[in-house]
Amino acid sequence: MNSMLLAYLEETEDMFQKAEECLIRLEKGYSTEDVNELFRIAHTIKSSSYMVGYEDIGNLMHKVEDMLDCVRTGKIKFDPNLVSLCFEGFDTVKMMLQCKKNLDGESDRANLANAVLKVSKMIDSSLKLSTKKEEKILAKQKEG
Repeated sequence: MNSMLLAYLEETEDMFQKAEECLIRLEKGYSTEDVNELFRIAHTIKSSSYMVGYEDIGNLMHKVEDMLDCVRTGKIKFDPNLVSLCFEGFDTVKMMLQCKKNLDGESDRANLANAVLKVSKMIDSSLKLSTKKEEKILAKQKEG
């Protein structure tokens, strides 16, 4: 394993730990600082994943990052479901990394692909709901 990949794996492990700490605090109550930190973590994992050639991980983290950006800008209300979805997103990425390290088990890969698809669809769904709400608000503002 090359040194860049080793550095990526170490950094990503640290990022997962920080993300988990943010999410645990967010379960107790909303914090702008924690949402911003979680956004930065997702952004860092996304960027470094693309750098080492892990596009699949980068793509999923990009969705998590987009969702968190919508929270930061007020397009999506932060609620317990979003915390769960973030936990699921980060856990899925952990499993993806574990699968890349082990390189075994076709059934594991199939299960993992299903988990990635599930999280991806759930994030897309939450982003679509926020876009529809925003369109309704804009339509009302134009009428009024």
